[in-house]
Amino acid sequence: MKKIRVSIVGATGYTGAELLRIVLNHPSLELGKIVGQSKAGMRVEEVLPSFAGLIQGTIEHYDPDAIAAASDAVFCALPHKASAPIVAELSSKGVVVFDLSADFRLRELSVYEQWYGPHAVPERFGSAAYGLVELGREAIREASIVAVPGCY
Repeated sequence: MKKIRVSIVGATGYTGAELLRIVLNHPSLELGKIVGQSKAGMRVEEVLPSFAGLIQGTIEHYDPDAIAAASDAVFCALPHKASAPIVAELSSKGVVVFDLSADFRLRELSVYEQWYGPHAVPERFGSAAYGLVELGREAIREASIVAVPGCY
């Protein structure tokens, strides 16, 4: 069985590190790029000591072409507002992106703006499938952007 190659943008934060754990233990997933801008160039075990002996290499800078080439899917574990332009860029390169921020989670731009301010990529707002399988199984299968539900 062919494994799905996944990369994590924002891998050095709490959510990114938890995603790393899940990916490493999932039989159908293969880890691609580990991206974390502020820690780029540092060894994984320096930044995330709990992965010493499990992951070798360095945290990489954000390079959308390299990420797209190494990935079937990308998890974006960046904060709200920082995520939108990266999600849009990676999606435009043909990579399925799972966004853990709220940047594509809501249906109405005015509601998003009320809580978070202006959206960085308003032309893509509303284009994501809401990632709760029970509510949108078919939409998720066909989506290029999946807005992962928060706090589940």
